[in-house]
Amino acid sequence: MKLSNYYHAMLLLRDHGDAVLAEAELRKATATNPNYAPALLALARLLAGWSDTSKEGLQLGWQAVQREDMRVGYHLAFGYVLLRAGKAEQAELAAKHASDMYADAVEKSEAARLLALAQQCQVKHDCAPKMRCGYAGYERRGAGRGRQQRREEGRQDYQSPLLEGRAPDQF
Repeated sequence: MKLSNYYHAMLLLRDHGDAVLAEAELRKATATNPNYAPALLALARLLAGWSDTSKEGLQLGWQAVQREDMRVGYHLAFGYVLLRAGKAEQAELAAKHASDMYADAVEKSEAARLLALAQQCQVKHDCAPKMRCGYAGYERRGAGRGRQQRREEGRQDYQSPLLEGRAPDQF
């Protein structure tokens, strides 16, 4: 498996804020290995904030969580993808679920942050474009900079009630 496309995309986002080239690199990475969850999630984060690709972003994020269902960090990251796409109620469910998993103190704190943002978005109905998570500041033209670091550890096998019987178009 070739990881260079994925790492190149991460560097493009971190160092240059170039979302257009990063999207192309992430698409190459997911084409090379469609089961590589970090690339799926990175592409989902990027696409979820753009109105014409938000549905695709949700589908890719859902696929990433399915592949890494026992990792709290993926549930949290998918919650932010949901928020970016304007799905605050589902993001709230993801936050509650992540907090109920085998989360450590850092993950529980991040779940509480996600929950508060999701609840705020449900009240204001205008949070999605202004979110400060992952790649939220990136426009298609490549503006903005930032990175999100998360510690992710393997957890005991745990099936997410958030995903049971749900198809990507149900998000």
